[in-house]
Amino acid sequence: MKLLLQFTFLLSALLIFSSCENDPISIGKNILPDSDFLNLIEVNSLEGEWGQASSNFKADSVNLGRSQRLLLGNLDGEIEASFLLKFFIFLPESIYTPLQEGNINVLKSWVELDPSYKIGNTNSNFDYSVHEVFEYWQFNNFDADSLNNLSVGNEDMKVEQIEISDSLFAFELNKDLVQAWMDVRVDSSLTRKNYGLYFKSNAGYVIGFPASNGSIYGFTPRLYIELENPGEFVDTLLTEIVSDDVHIVKGTIINPPEKEIVLQSGIGQRGSLKFDLSNIPQNVVLNKAVLEISVDSSKSLFGSPSTDSLAIYFYSDEELKTIDDQVRVKYLTRDGNKYSGQVETIIQNWINGKVNYGIEIRLSDEIRGLTRSVIYGSNSDDPALRPKLTLVYAEQR
Repeated sequence: MKLLLQFTFLLSALLIFSSCENDPISIGKNILPDSDFLNLIEVNSLEGEWGQASSNFKADSVNLGRSQRLLLGNLDGEIEASFLLKFFIFLPESIYTPLQEGNINVLKSWVELDPSYKIGNTNSNFDYSVHEVFEYWQFNNFDADSLNNLSVGNEDMKVEQIEISDSLFAFELNKDLVQAWMDVRVDSSLTRKNYGLYFKSNAGYVIGFPASNGSIYGFTPRLYIELENPGEFVDTLLTEIVSDDVHIVKGTIINPPEKEIVLQSGIGQRGSLKFDLSNIPQNVVLNKAVLEISVDSSKSLFGSPSTDSLAIYFYSDEELKTIDDQVRVKYLTRDGNKYSGQVETIIQNWINGKVNYGIEIRLSDEIRGLTRSVIYGSNSDDPALRPKLTLVYAEQR
C-alpha cells in the first residue's frame, strides 16, 4: 500500500511539472485584463531636458557648539579655526584638605590632545599659542561675534611644545595659571577664576581634535598636573573632565567659479537646487529616485579622514530657506567625482501635489570639518556634469 501511494505521488508531480514546463506563464494569465498590468518607466532630468536651477549662499549662522571635533589652524588664508577649552579640576580628598591649608604646590602641568583630522598643506610648521580666558562663556551658540567680544589675555600660556605628531599633540602649560585654577576650587573669593583656554594659530593647515562629545574619534583632551605636598608626597593629577569646549571658524563666502557651487564646511556655505517636475504624471507610483551631483575635484579640498557625503534637506519655503522638518535628511555618498543617493520620499510628495520648493545641499561634516567641495551647477556648459535626477515609476497600461 505504501509503495502504491509513493508511485501515485510521483506520477502526479511529473504531470504538474510537465504542464508548467509546456507553458510556465499560462496559469492565470488571462485572469487580469491587460489594462491592469503596470509598466515601469525610467526618465531623467538630462534626457528629458527638465528645467533646473541651482545657487550658492551662506547660512546666517552655524552652531559649532555641538561639534565632535575642535579645529585649529588656517586654510588658504581664507578660513581660520580656533577653539576654547575649559577643564573641570576634580580634587580628591587627599589633595583638597592640604590645598585649603596652602600646602599644595604645582610643579609642572601639561595638556595632551589626540589629532583626529587634518586638512591643508601638512608639510608646513604648525605654530600656535594658548591664552588665558578672563570671563565666563558657554559653548552653545558661541560664534565669531561672541569671540570678538570675549576678554582673552595676550600672554602665551604654552611654556613648551612637547610633541606634535600624528598620534599626539602635547604642550607644557604655565604652572602659575594651573595653581590659580586649583586654589580657586577651595576658595571662591579669589579673583583669578578658571574660565579656560583659548587656542589660536596662523599655521597653513588645520588639525582637528576630539571634542568632549566626540570621543568616538579618540580620547578627549587631558590635563596633567604634577604637584607636591612638601615633605609628604609628589603626585600627578589627571583631569579628563572638559566642562565646555567649542571651536570657532572665521571666513567670508568663497566666490564660486563660474557655473559651479562651492560647499564650505565651518562657515555654512551651501547650495540650493530645484528641478521642474511638471512633465511627470501626477499620482504615479514612484519606485526609485536617484540624485547625482558631480564634483570638480581640481578645485575641491578634502581632509583626512575625507568627507564622503552630502546632506540633502528639503525646503518648506524657498525664499526664506526654511527647512521642512517633516522630512528626514537624505544623504548622497561620494564615489570618485560623483555624489549619489536615493530621494524617493520627497519626490513622491511633489508628484502627489505637495509644493516643490527645491532642496538645500550641505556637506555632512559642516560642523566638524573644513571640507571644500566644488560641485557643478545647473548651468554647467557640459550637460553631463549638471545635477541629474533619475526617476523610475509605474503607470497602468
